[in-house]
Amino acid sequence: CLGLTFWGALFLFSRPMAYVNTKLLDSTAVPSLIAIDKILSEEACQGKGLHLAPKEGFKDVMVFIPANNEVAIPSMDEIGGGKVFLENSQGICLLPPGYGLAKLFEKELGVDFSKVDLDYLQKNLPKLLVEDLEVVEEFSMDVDGESVEVRMVGAIYQDLCCEVRKLANICLRIGCPICSAIACVLAKTSGNPVVFEGDKLSTDGTEIQARYRIIED
Repeated sequence: CLGLTFWGALFLFSRPMAYVNTKLLDSTAVPSLIAIDKILSEEACQGKGLHLAPKEGFKDVMVFIPANNEVAIPSMDEIGGGKVFLENSQGICLLPPGYGLAKLFEKELGVDFSKVDLDYLQKNLPKLLVEDLEVVEEFSMDVDGESVEVRMVGAIYQDLCCEVRKLANICLRIGCPICSAIACVLAKTSGNPVVFEGDKLSTDGTEIQARYRIIED
């Protein structure tokens, strides 16, 4: 968790004009992701990660990876206890890989995502990510009921995404930092758990299509 937080902090305290070599960012993030992948493997977690919106008892977005394929939302008492391994819900609860990026998005937009709606995200995230932060060349978000599909082209994380795809538990259950960041944003905006259902990388590695599901609790 500390490694992920540090990686996110590189963005949190970097202004858009202070360019950082992506190789440095990748090398900082990958070891922490490898460690989480190993933990999920050893604990045999098989479920999709649920990004959980802040509630009374815990102030940050968390990601819960259940031990099985059933969608199981842990109680607020369990999450608020600060434990990584949750016995009652049988799974693991962590700060998401995209936590730092999601905090940066809020800071740059000057908003609290819990006080805006999905329409706001659709209108404002493209400019933020394309023009202000220059994270991607193209960005779009389509919302259809509880399903959300995000398309990103020319992301600066292309090399990182390729590395993350080698980590089955991260790619299938939580998502790389940018995909996880979008899940964090969706969870906080909707106030509901958000499942990262997976992503698809184009053959040339330039386009990412990520899919999410908002669970009404």
